[in-house]
Order: sequence, then structure tokens, then C-alpha cells
Amino acid sequence: MNRGKMIKVRIFLFVLVSIMFTELSGQEFSVNETIKDYELLSSNNDFLSAAKLSFKIGEYFIKKNQFEEAREYFSYSEVNAIKAKSIEIEAKAIYKKGLAEKLLGESGKLSMAEEQQNYKNCIESFKRAHVLFSNIKKTGSLEDLNSLLYGGEALFIIGNYKESVSPLKTVLRYAQKNRNIRLILSSSDLLAKNFQQLDDKLNYEYYQSIFDSYYEFNASKDSLERAQDQLRISKDSLTRFQQKLTLSIDSLKRTQKSLKLIEVSLTKSKDSLTQSRKSLNIYEASLKKAHESLSNSKDSLTRSLQEIALLDSANSEQRTALEIKQAEIILKQNEIIEQHARISEKEQDIKKKVEDISQKDLEIKSKEKTINLIKGNLSEEEDKVRIMMGAVGIVAVLLLSLLLAYQYKRKTNKKLEAQNKQILKQKYLIEKRQQELKDEKARTDALLLNILPVPVADELRQNKKVVPRYYKMVTIMFTDFRGFTTIAAKMSPGEIVRELDACFIAFDQIIEKYEGLVKRKCIEKIKTIGDGYMCAAGVPIENESNPMDMVRVALAINDYMEKRKIEKIARNEPFFEIRIGVNTGAVVAGVVGKKKFAYDIWGDAVNLASRMESSGEVGRVNISGETYKYLKDLFFFTSRGKIMAKNKGEVDMYFVDGRVKYSETNKN
Repeated sequence: MNRGKMIKVRIFLFVLVSIMFTELSGQEFSVNETIKDYELLSSNNDFLSAAKLSFKIGEYFIKKNQFEEAREYFSYSEVNAIKAKSIEIEAKAIYKKGLAEKLLGESGKLSMAEEQQNYKNCIESFKRAHVLFSNIKKTGSLEDLNSLLYGGEALFIIGNYKESVSPLKTVLRYAQKNRNIRLILSSSDLLAKNFQQLDDKLNYEYYQSIFDSYYEFNASKDSLERAQDQLRISKDSLTRFQQKLTLSIDSLKRTQKSLKLIEVSLTKSKDSLTQSRKSLNIYEASLKKAHESLSNSKDSLTRSLQEIALLDSANSEQRTALEIKQAEIILKQNEIIEQHARISEKEQDIKKKVEDISQKDLEIKSKEKTINLIKGNLSEEEDKVRIMMGAVGIVAVLLLSLLLAYQYKRKTNKKLEAQNKQILKQKYLIEKRQQELKDEKARTDALLLNILPVPVADELRQNKKVVPRYYKMVTIMFTDFRGFTTIAAKMSPGEIVRELDACFIAFDQIIEKYEGLVKRKCIEKIKTIGDGYMCAAGVPIENESNPMDMVRVALAINDYMEKRKIEKIARNEPFFEIRIGVNTGAVVAGVVGKKKFAYDIWGDAVNLASRMESSGEVGRVNISGETYKYLKDLFFFTSRGKIMAKNKGEVDMYFVDGRVKYSETNKN
């Protein structure tokens, strides 16, 4: 690899890395540096890279609203893409150049004349872009449809309403197929405005109805999307609310379970307390009995002491027994004291138990208060739950209403689609009917033009009548076939009609061919009468060359019949021989009849032309002296002298032998 190629590769890699770094970092690139890179690539003939980089520079200038600079660099991209043979980049560059021109025209920076020229350039760019997109099989792509749309819009702006219709119809057709609402609205709106300017009420109303339908559809779609977004938000909030509600219900259930356990334990505590109270009552009753027995013992002891005192004085002998008895009494007293101590201890135990029971009563009461508070909280939570359930119900109703609204919108959209289909069907029928009317009008016009000359037909259409006109100089030709009746007797009716039809069609074609050569309308077929053929030159379009035009056509017809005669003789078939007469003079031309129009000419010149034909010879073109005056220096003639013509007397007649060779200065 030589040094020059190495430099090119390094430059290309440097530019590529710079572009990738710029795109990855998301930062605005330095346009001056990029332009230098582009110039370097362009100078090194790296056309593909130069096309891509200049395209990127153009996009940068569009973002900065520098439309003239953008147009310049998109033009560079186009040129480099052509050199690199990259049709896709070329198409995109031309499309972007047209867009820059469109935006420049809308910016208000140009004068009126500059703006008009700018829009024409814009239209040309979009047309070229569309052709290139078609070549790379991207017809109907977004860029292609935008090219057609913007081109149609530019045509509308500069007032070319008819030319604007075709691209906009294409955009509308593809946009409806692709369901691109933006393009449908833009194209149908522009089409309606175009037909409004063209005073085409039917098409204006049709495309306006499409715009209105899709505008309403788009508005319904937007509101539906907003409703769906709101529905999604409501669903999310409802889901979160349900989750919170579920957690609250779970916590309430756990609280209720703990309360039930507390109630069970309290019930057990109450039962044990009741049993303790019962045993305490029994114990108190036994204590009362012990007190009573103790009181009885004290009483008996007192009585015994009294008895001892009485006996002490009465009987000393019994003192010892009394002392013994006294000792027993002391023992009993000790026992009673001990028993009394035990009773005191039991009373203390009973007091402690009573205090414990009272404490338990207080604890039970505090627990009951706590339970009541918890029950109150539970009732509040249940109220909250009921409120939440009510809110859930409201949200459910809202969701249901949104769902019903969504279904209603869907039904509305379906109806709208059905209406659009009906509109498209009506449009198809209308277009079909319009086409039928156009075809019918074309057939009517063609039929009318087969009957009448174009200027006469136009006058009849405009004024409903044709004013007869006087023409000072007209050349008339008559032809007929010699011995037609005799020859026809040997042929069937079908063969006669076919032969006449073939000859007269050939005469018409000879006239058309001649008019094509001279590039003007100069000869008008008037009518056929049996085997006769009549035409005139210089009517309804006047000209001074009509004698020469008619004689040249007469010679061509005569040559055709001579060739046909030779062919018929070779096939041993019957043939016609033609006589041709020509005269020049003044006539009056007009339309006769009301139901079956016919364009005809009248005057002495017409009658004399008929005499030229009847006084002529087979295979010769016989002209009058009046026609000869105009052609004497242009053709070879054989003078026939003065010939007697019916009802005309002697008339100068000449056979036309052929045309004289003439210089360029005398050509007609």
C-alpha cells in the first residue's frame, strides 16, 4: 500500500471515529472541524464518505435554522452521492434539500420573486426525490410520501392547483393504507383547498369530509389514549390501595386473633378468680367456726376457772388434781394461743389473697378497658375498611364507566371506519360515474367532431346554434366511381359496403396524413353520397393554400386507386375506377338540421366542382380554370380547352399531370 492510500485510510478512520464519538457522547460537534474533514475527504475523492458527512452537516444547519447553508451542503451530498453511485443517499439528500428550500421559503427571509423561484426549486427537488425513491423500491416510504406531500404543498402555494392534486392523492392513498393520521389529515386538507380553488364543489366536499372524519377520529383517539392513561393510573393507584387494604385487613385479622386469645386468657383468669373467691368464702366460714369454737373454749375455760376458784376454797385435797387440771388448762391455753396464731396467719394469708384478688380485679378491669379501646379501634378500622370498600366501589364504578366509554369509543371508531368505507365506496362510485360521464362526453365530442369541424362544434356547444358564414376562396373536390352500378350488380351487398368503406377510409387517412405532413388542419370532409366523396379546403379554417392542398390530396387519392386496381386485377377481383373533379370559388357554409346535424357548403362553386368530376376521365384529376389560376406555376397540366358542362356552358378544364419541382423558397 502506497503512502497516498495510507493517508486516505487514516483520514477516513479519523472522521469515522470522530463521528462515532460525537454520536455516542451526545454532544454537539464542531461544525468548522467537520467541514474541514468534509473538504479533506472531497479533495481525496472519497465520494461516499464525503456524501455522508456533508449530509450530516446539512442536518446540523437545519437544526440551527440555517436553511441556505443546509441547502448548500445537501447539494454537496447529492453531487458526491452521484459520483459514488449511491442512489439511496442521493434520494435522501435531494429530499432534504427540498425540505431546506421549503423551510427557507416559509422563513420569510426571501423577497416575493425569490420565494416563488425557491418554491419552484423545492418542487423540482421533491419530484426528483420521488423518482429516485421509486427506483430503489421505496415507493410509499415515509420520506417518499413526505416528498410528495411537501411538493404538493409547494405547488398549492404558488397556485398550481391542478398539478398539486396528483401527488396529494398518492399521499392520501398510501397514508390510508398505512393508517398514518398525520399524512391523511395534511393531504386531505390540501386536496380540499385545491378543489375549493378549482371550484370543484363535489371533490371539495368529499376531501373535506375525509379531513373532518379523520380529525374527529384523531381527537377521539387522543381522548381515548388520555382516558386509557388515566385508567392505567387509576388501576395502579387501585392496585396500591388494594395492597394497603389487604395489609390492613391482615393486620386486623391478626389483632382480632390476639384479642380472642386475650379474651380466652381473661375468661380463664375470671374462672380461677371465681374459684379462689369460693375457696376463700369456705375458708372464711371455717375461720368463723374456729372463732366460735375458740369463744366457746374461752367461755368453758372461764367457767372452769370459776369452778376452780369455788373448789379451791372448798376442797384443798382436790388442789393437786386441780393443779393437774390447771396444767392441762394451760396446755390448752397454749394450744388455743398457737391455734389463734395460726388463725392470724391464715387471716394474713386471706388478706394477701384478697389483696391479690383485688389486684387481679384491677388488672382485669384495665385489660377490659384495653379490650374496649382495641374494640373501639377495631370499630374505627372497620369504619375505615368500609370507607375504603366504598372508595373501591367508586373506583370500580369509575373503571366500569371508563370501560364503557372505551367500548363506546371503539363502537364509534368502528362506525367511523364503516362511514369511511362508505365514503370511499361513494367516492369510488362518484369517480366511476365521473369517469363514465367523461367517457360519455369524450364519445359525444368525438361523435360530434366526426360530424362537424372543431370550430363549428365549439360554436354549437357554446351558442346552441351555428351562424352560416361566407367564404370567398374555397376549393371543393368531388369523386365517384365509373360504372359503379354495373360493377355493384356483380357483387353482394356486403361486398359493396366493404369495398366502399375501405376506399372512403383510405381517402380519410390520406387527408389525415397530408395534414400531419403540413402540420395544420386544412381539409374538411363534407359528406359521402352513394359512391361519391366530397371534401373542401379552406373551410371552416380559411387559408390561401387551399387549391394546392386539395390538388395534392386528389393526386394521392388517384395514386391509391391505381395501386388498388392493380392489386384487384392480380387477384381477379372486381375493381372501381375513380374520376376526380376540383374547383375553387366562393361558398356559404353552415349546419343544417336540428336532430341530425350536418355541416354542408352551398354555392355555384360547389355545383361547378361536381361538373368537373362528371366531365373528367378515369384515373385523372380534372380541375377548373379558376383552380388553374392559383396552381399554374406549381404543377404540370394538360389543357383540355373549353368543355361543355351541364347547365354551365363551356368551361376551361385542365388535367393535373404532376407537381413541378420547386425551390425551398417556394415551399408551402
